[in-house]
Amino acid sequence: MNVKIQGCDLFPWQEIVADSYINDDYKTYVLNNSRQTGKSLLMSQLILYTAINYSNAAVGVVSLTYKQVKLIYANVSELLKQTPIVSSDNKSELKIHLVNGSVITFLTVQNPDNIRGHTFTHLFCDEMAFYQLDVWNKVLLPTTLAMGKKVVLASTPRGTNHFYDLFMRGMNPDDKSITAFKFDYTANPYFDPAEIETIRKSIPDAIFRQEFLCEFTDNGSVFNNLRDVCIHHELPKPSGNLFAGIDIGLFHDYAVASIFDANGNLVAFYRSKTGSINKLNTELDEFLNKYKPLKTLLELNNVGVSVYEYLYPRVRGLEGFKTTGVSKGDLINQLQNSIDDRLIKLPHHTFIPEVYNELVNYGFKYSEKTRQIQYEAISGHDDVVMSLALANKAYVDANHKKKLKPKVYFG
Repeated sequence: MNVKIQGCDLFPWQEIVADSYINDDYKTYVLNNSRQTGKSLLMSQLILYTAINYSNAAVGVVSLTYKQVKLIYANVSELLKQTPIVSSDNKSELKIHLVNGSVITFLTVQNPDNIRGHTFTHLFCDEMAFYQLDVWNKVLLPTTLAMGKKVVLASTPRGTNHFYDLFMRGMNPDDKSITAFKFDYTANPYFDPAEIETIRKSIPDAIFRQEFLCEFTDNGSVFNNLRDVCIHHELPKPSGNLFAGIDIGLFHDYAVASIFDANGNLVAFYRSKTGSINKLNTELDEFLNKYKPLKTLLELNNVGVSVYEYLYPRVRGLEGFKTTGVSKGDLINQLQNSIDDRLIKLPHHTFIPEVYNELVNYGFKYSEKTRQIQYEAISGHDDVVMSLALANKAYVDANHKKKLKPKVYFG
């Protein structure tokens, strides 16, 4: 069967990347792109080109969340459904088989264990700057070691993390295995100057430079300077009064309890997904009474209310904390200040990786309607962040009386 499929018209910058992908010998392509430049469209076209033109290609497509990767799948599936080259299209498994033996598998880093064991000839990673370092090094990279021919890593920047390191490698002409491209918002020939100016005035300068100018800034994330405070390779011996924060989870989320001492050291840490309210109550009761913190803040979500009622007569200094849009913003803001001012010291990323990973993967989105920000985990959980924020509030309120300095704001 001889079938010819015509791709869509590309912007000039997309043509440059596509030409290099097709004709050059680089294995890894790093695409540092602004928002609203057509990065997802180019990814879809490269995925289609690869699967169609290479028989028996094993194409892996990875994105940050299930919702995001399903959008890429839907786009590719829609473009292929009118052609005779599809052997099967499994919408539940997000896997497309072509008649030439090629298979396109769509995955998300939210479930990295589902990626382990795959072997890809071609790998496409969207929003790669937001992946945890261990997911890239230990899960994704190994899928291309045996048979990998081309790897495309596309993202907007997010601080000077592993995506930055790969981009800088790609900018080095002496490294013949990798190349890098940078395209800011002007790469979209249809960009609206008035819209861009409105966005520029609405968000912090560091965020605008990161999201739309593709600059690698150290203050474009919620929590910065993490390597300066994530220093402990073991939990220090507690000193002075202790202060705890508890975020409650039972089935889908973790229950996390963090304890700071009077010097701001994280000296005790509990994290468990028990699935049993009775077991959780017992374990938290034992944990808190082992250390006897002077003050404990417990988030009063649905399950949290039941846990609070059980622990209140058994644990001294226990207080409930109700999370709202405003109170959560203040809580996170206070944790930002403590990290920036080095008031607290946390475990090294190799010792308790959950702490560092959740902090580095914590972000926010801006609501044009309310002109407010909403803090949230970019991927995975935020239980550790909320527990640390609550413990930090108890610690700071008792030891560091000073005005809250907003770190992320909109004019």
